[in-house]
Amino acid sequence: MLDQGLDETTPRVGAEGSQATTAASLPRLLRPFATSAYRRLAASLVLSSFAYVVWVVAQVWEVIRIGGGPDNLHAFGRDEQP
Repeated sequence: MLDQGLDETTPRVGAEGSQATTAASLPRLLRPFATSAYRRLAASLVLSSFAYVVWVVAQVWEVIRIGGGPDNLHAFGRDEQP
């Protein structure tokens, strides 16, 4: 866990008196999250994926609203109509 009041570049003094950065104290899998740019990137990817799913679900409901079925839904994303 990151200590309160410390950013990713502030050195920390460990119990043995040695200095370690907060990124080094995190597990290796979580070390990229020590930087704010990587956290913003990860958050934007999650939000973008969520927005895409919402868009797909909205398209399905739009086809249902206009009285279409599975065949119409399949053709909805294509440029040419069957």
